[in-house]
Amino acid sequence: MTQADPPLCLLTRPRAEAGRFAARVKETLGLESLIAPLLRIESREVAVSWTDYSALILSSARAAERLTSLGAPPGALCFCVGERTAQTARNAGMDGRVAGQNADELVAHVASEQPPGRLLHLHGEHTRGDIAGRLETAGVDCREVIVYQQLAQDLPSELIARSQAGLHLLAPVFSPRTATLLARSELDWQHVTLVAMSANVAQAMADLPASEIVVARLPNEAAILEAMTDTMVVRGLLEGRSVQR
Repeated sequence: MTQADPPLCLLTRPRAEAGRFAARVKETLGLESLIAPLLRIESREVAVSWTDYSALILSSARAAERLTSLGAPPGALCFCVGERTAQTARNAGMDGRVAGQNADELVAHVASEQPPGRLLHLHGEHTRGDIAGRLETAGVDCREVIVYQQLAQDLPSELIARSQAGLHLLAPVFSPRTATLLARSELDWQHVTLVAMSANVAQAMADLPASEIVVARLPNEAAILEAMTDTMVVRGLLEGRSVQR
């Protein structure tokens, strides 16, 4: 691959997140992105009796975005996975606190703290970690409610054709479900570099004959950008730029 023939960054996240990350890819790596969401997010309307709960658990920023429309009381304590989720909760007027970088860390944190009262986990239809169930086992009264759906989408047929014609794709993948959906596509995997946000995400793509699979050292956007920079295809691109200077 030469500087004249750079990879295209394939972003399969929901469109809002993908658009923001595309700007970071352009600024950091100088690469253009194609946004092709594999999931379409649809809110689910639910009624919550907020007085029944002393605190909330948020395992995604998408759930935190629903707080206002669901009528969550201002200042509610929210145990969150990751800073972005916590900040989204704060932006909605809540007391958002980072309780770990993944479901396991959050469960351990909340179980050790043993907060009083009943907790409520707000999440999407497809989630991992059985947070509420594990907290119940650990002696924490916790319930859960689905506040949005993640509906599967296909990759555009023209993208499949371009891949099969030799276009190299650099694909950061942010969730195990997205990884599973991506693995079902008919991309020419020898022309695909995969960057997984976590070991769980990588496991869902482990059998693919991709040109390279790299795992970010931490489950966040900064680490996945760092991992993208460390792929062979990007290192070659950056070296080519350096030589031409």
